[in-house]
Amino acid sequence: MARREGAGPSGVRVPERPQGWQTGRVPRFLSAKPDARLIPLPWNVPLAKWPTEHLVALPRGISRHVVRFITVGDEVYAAKEVIEHLAIHEYRLLHDLTRLGTPAVEAVAVVSGRQDLEGNPLDSILITKHLEFALPYRSLFTPGVRHETVMRLLDAAKIPYRAAEYEVDENDLNGMHAAEGIGMPPEQIFKTLVAKGERGGYAVFCIPVCCELDLKKAAKAAHDKDIMK
Repeated sequence: MARREGAGPSGVRVPERPQGWQTGRVPRFLSAKPDARLIPLPWNVPLAKWPTEHLVALPRGISRHVVRFITVGDEVYAAKEVIEHLAIHEYRLLHDLTRLGTPAVEAVAVVSGRQDLEGNPLDSILITKHLEFALPYRSLFTPGVRHETVMRLLDAAKIPYRAAEYEVDENDLNGMHAAEGIGMPPEQIFKTLVAKGERGGYAVFCIPVCCELDLKKAAKAAHDKDIMK
């Protein structure tokens, strides 16, 4: 009698082996809240070579490890390939931070005991829940950063703010003009100044637009002998 693919001798449907188990080596899952949808993912493939069908194109920060954003149903997880003891250490540390009420990403699982199709060992993968609206902090300091990017960072950090717009006069870029344009007291509008220290390199100061930088106070705050504009 011919057997259907995936069926047992009696015709009863047998669950197919997940793609990540093709080598016969079952990876280990460490998780306080197991998500069974993670099991069929291609754990026998190095994270850098995962098929695009499992990935989501989101901005990534600078990392010494391979990091990818993966989609599992309607969830988006961050996956980081790292040696096992570091993955478990970070997983437990994130859980400790959560118990202490400290803002941190949610640790989902550590997948270890991975092997490729030739039986070569692969590093473990730490899985965390992607924080909605999150962006790498370096995005904030990228030249030409859009104001929408700054607002997404503020949303991710849950910092309350109010967006205000005014007509820019290229002939008058003074901070006092900006304060007047949005109807805010100049004491509440700040400007950023970069100054050079005598021995400590450059220093950045943020002061109200209605004020001038006090060089003596600036030098003291920067722990430098002298500050020059």
